[in-house]
Amino acid sequence: MADDSIAPSGGWVNDPGSMSIYGTTGTLRVFHYTNALYINNRGGPIRVELTGRPSLGHFLTQLEDCICAITESRAPSVSGTDGLSALTTLLSACKSQSCPIYL
Repeated sequence: MADDSIAPSGGWVNDPGSMSIYGTTGTLRVFHYTNALYINNRGGPIRVELTGRPSLGHFLTQLEDCICAITESRAPSVSGTDGLSALTTLLSACKSQSCPIYL
């Protein structure tokens, strides 16, 4: 389920975006631009500390790995097949919840 922070195609939002994931035993709230993750499972929300770059940095990490793979004559850390599988899973989850998908 997406919140109101999704910008229309070609647009931007003023506040960091987030997504909520609802499960049978709790919820997960991900604030991707700030690397913040909260789990709520009966005891109230608990922040989970994350390491690494915030969301915008993840794209940079992917580019760095792609460039290194080319210059080092090796396969990228994540294959195209794995990336497509992850995207298919995400799109299926959105479709099952009737969330808008902006490409």
